[in-house]
Amino acid sequence: MDNWFTPLSSPKEDIPAKSHDIHSPSGTLLIDPTKPMAPTGDPTLWRFRTTTSIAFKLGSYCGNCQHHLGMLLEQIRLNKHGCKVTKFIYAHVGSSGSMGNEAGAQREDSNLIGYVAVSNKVELHRIGRRDIAVAWRGTKTWSEGRKVINTKLVHIDDDDDVMVADGFNNIYTSKTDSSMYNKSSASEQVMGEVKRLVKLYKDKGEEVDLTITGHSLGGALALLKA
Repeated sequence: MDNWFTPLSSPKEDIPAKSHDIHSPSGTLLIDPTKPMAPTGDPTLWRFRTTTSIAFKLGSYCGNCQHHLGMLLEQIRLNKHGCKVTKFIYAHVGSSGSMGNEAGAQREDSNLIGYVAVSNKVELHRIGRRDIAVAWRGTKTWSEGRKVINTKLVHIDDDDDVMVADGFNNIYTSKTDSSMYNKSSASEQVMGEVKRLVKLYKDKGEEVDLTITGHSLGGALALLKA
């Protein structure tokens, strides 16, 4: 590195082996959640978690995605991503009325919070297995902000030992018949889609991995999903 203008050859890595190590329960390459992600880390997690925040846009698109499901990644200039988005995920947070009108309040009631994607055949060949990715965005609305500051601990499901901040859990599990997006919760939406994809590719005899990532609020939702 005496002369940083001198081109250096890229390291030849065994991608399938590295991917398996990352996704293994005892994997040595798992990212420590208490430390910032190293700049040399796998960029896959970064690109997925930032995509959802870019796709969500306050204003006329609030509540839905400003891009079509099949063209989301291309529309935000994320080319050669090696996957396709199969489902948008919505979270019910309740209306704050801060947008000042009935239509705005309805849009803030349920919003795009993430998506599920699956690797294509090219990526399948590169990493040696079919990868399902779940990506969650960070806080974007006032309603979400008020939810996430609620740090009262509540039990997760019926487990007496595991507890989680009520605000995050509420965003993850809340649903309402009054919303076209959240007749089922974010949790139910994402679990349903992941189970569908796992069965689809397992029935084809493929090995399946699951990558879950998120930024800020999305990081908490990613942990709950995991």
